Amino acid sequence: MCRRSQEPAIGQWVLPSGFLECGETLEQGAARETFEETGVSLDPNQLDLASIINITAIDQIVITFRVDLSTLPTLRPGAECLDAAFLSEQEIPEGDFAWRKWLGPVPGKFFDELRLRDFSIRLITVGPSRGVGFSVRDYKIQRS
Repeated sequence: MCRRSQEPAIGQWVLPSGFLECGETLEQGAARETFEETGVSLDPNQLDLASIINITAIDQIVITFRVDLSTLPTLRPGAECLDAAFLSEQEIPEGDFAWRKWLGPVPGKFFDELRLRDFSIRLITVGPSRGVGFSVRDYKIQRS
């Protein structure tokens, strides 16, 4: 996670994020933003789709991925971050996690799936105001 160095949500923790550049795939954009904000280099081909979040109030769609790392890399916060850290579920500061209330049970569900290695893709819609119009659907990933 990254502690933001600029508004909105300055000083709060978020997942590495940003906007796609022209010609990038979703995976390439996620890998680039992760590198820019944390110094962690990821292979875009190793990223697995985790969730799609429709945020209608700000006309945005957030796509998240997960990746297995064989070792924990050294973090180097980028210009948009005050700090970067690998945080366990218990270490994520509830009051300092930006936009946490908009995510419903998403972080807990993610850690549950991680422990069980039984993943789904979550489709989340956040309505026009906090707590209004929140919905979530899970699409189980079949093991082969």
